[in-house]
This record gives sequence, structure tokens and C-alpha cells, in this order.
Amino acid sequence: MTQSDDLQQKALIFPAMSEKIRDHNVFFLLSATQVEEVIDDRPVCRVPFSHPYTEGIATWREHLLPVISLEKCIGLKSNTLGKRMLVVRTSDSRKVRPDGLKGILRISAEIRNVTIPFPCTTVQPDEKIKNIFMIKGLFEWDDGLLIIPDIQKIINGKTEPGSA
Repeated sequence: MTQSDDLQQKALIFPAMSEKIRDHNVFFLLSATQVEEVIDDRPVCRVPFSHPYTEGIATWREHLLPVISLEKCIGLKSNTLGKRMLVVRTSDSRKVRPDGLKGILRISAEIRNVTIPFPCTTVQPDEKIKNIFMIKGLFEWDDGLLIIPDIQKIINGKTEPGSA
């Protein structure tokens, strides 16, 4: 393994199910280590008084997990329901609980596997992103805008600016 191999990581990119921002398609990027499994759509049970971005709960391997809309989480208007789901985990999930802190993201059918880093440029947030504190980065790349959500805050329910 070379030093450049150490700097490269695998990641997944999938389109946001939302309106365009600055006439660009919007995509989310997650590290492959954050993704536990890609699963087919399954029934979601609504939960009263949950966060507005929590669609409800669904079962995965005999566990109940929250189903989260990344679009609603960061304040984008969602325009459709996805047909697939990602089971994701927080980066510190093994420290907190042996079975980890996990959630389910509803996504579109398209998922791309990429190696990072790849050419992109940091951009300033747009006013359409209402909850900028829920993202780690915003970049422009060849196919549009790339958002890196803060999965740790999202799954832990840190919904206020400045919450760790």
C-alpha cells in the first residue's frame, strides 16, 4: 500500500430528492464506512412528536431504526419518495454502544461508488439550505452540488445550531 492509497477513501454519492440549487442537481456524499447496508424500501411506521425530518421507524435485522429524510433535515423541499434505503451509522457508534447508533435514509435508486478525493470546489451555502449546521461541507463538482451531511448530529438528534 502506498502513501497515496492511504489518502484515498471509498464513498457513496446519491442524488437528493429535492429541487435544484443554483440550477445544479444536488447530491449527498457519505463515506463507505458510514454505510452499513443498502436495502429495498420497506414499510415505515409514523411516530408522533418526532423530529420533522424523521419519517418514522422501520425494522432492520430485528431492530427498530429511525427513517430520516436528509432533504428535510437540512431544510430542502423533498419532491419524491425514494425506492431504496441506506442503513447508516455514526462514526463513533462503536464507542457509544456495541451495536452502534444507526438510522435509515430514504434515497433514490441511483447510488454511485467513488474514490475520494476527486476534483471539486468548496462553495458558500445557499439560502435554500435552511439548516447549514447539519452539514459538514458543500462542494461544486462536474455533476452539480455535493452535500456532506453530518450523520453524527442527524442520528443523535442534534437539531439546534451549536449542539455537539
